[in-house]
Amino acid sequence: MNRYSTNIFTEAFLLIRLFFLINKLSPTIILSYTLKPNLYGMLVSVLLGVKNKFVLITGLGYMFRSDKTSYLKNFFWVYKKFITKADCIFFQNKDDLETFKNLGFIGNNQETTLVPGSGVNLNHFSYSNLPVNDRLSFLMISRLLIDKGVLEYLDAAKYFMYSHPYITFKLLGWGWTEKSTNSISNKAFNEIKKQNNLKLIEKVDDVRPVIRSSHVLVHPSYHEGMPRSVFWKYVNWKTNNYNKCSRMQRFNY
Repeated sequence: MNRYSTNIFTEAFLLIRLFFLINKLSPTIILSYTLKPNLYGMLVSVLLGVKNKFVLITGLGYMFRSDKTSYLKNFFWVYKKFITKADCIFFQNKDDLETFKNLGFIGNNQETTLVPGSGVNLNHFSYSNLPVNDRLSFLMISRLLIDKGVLEYLDAAKYFMYSHPYITFKLLGWGWTEKSTNSISNKAFNEIKKQNNLKLIEKVDDVRPVIRSSHVLVHPSYHEGMPRSVFWKYVNWKTNNYNKCSRMQRFNY
C-alpha cells in the first residue's frame, strides 16, 4: 500500500485484493488504523458483513491540513460515509475527536473512546536518569515532513542560537526524499544540515541511546494522535460500562 498513491487503477486493484483476503480469512473482528486502511478496511468490512468493526485514529494526517480544493478533499464524503459504519472509533487525543465531531464524521449513535496511544514495550524502553552535562539538549524524533513540525523545530534552533548557545537541538529524522507535497524542501533540508546548533541524525538501528543522551523530547506535530516516541503509561484503563468499545478492549487490545 502506497500512502501517497492516488492512481485510481492501483487503488482499485488494492481494494479487490483486500476484499478477497478478508473474505478468505472471514474475521469476526476488524481493527484498522491510519487513513487509507480505515477507509478501505471499513468499505470492505461493510461489503462482507464483518460483525465487529473498529477504527483507530492515530492522527488526522495531511488530508485534514491540505487546501479545501485539493484532490484529497474530494474523498471526504467517501471517508465520512464508511467511517461512520464502524461500531466504535478509538481516538488518541481529544482534539482529533472534536475535529471528527465538527466535520460530522461520527454517526448519531456511534460510540467513541480515548486510548493512550499505540503503546511501546516498557521493558525495552525502560526508565533512565537524565544525562549529566552542562548543555541542555532537545530531541525531536520524526520523519522530515511539514506536518510533523520540522520547520518549527528548525526555527526554534535559529531563534535560540545566539541568545542560548549552550542549548543543543537534535533531530533524528528520515524520509526527506518522500514524493509528497508534505515533505520538506531540499532548501529546508540543507538549512537543517548547516544549522550549527542543530544536529541531524538521519537514521539509527537503536533509538534508545539517542533518547538517553537528551534532556527534553519534543514533538511539535500538527495532527499527531499519540506518537510512540512520547508514549505515556496509562493506568486507569478499564471502563465501567460494557459497550462496543469496551468489548474491543477485552480482546487484549
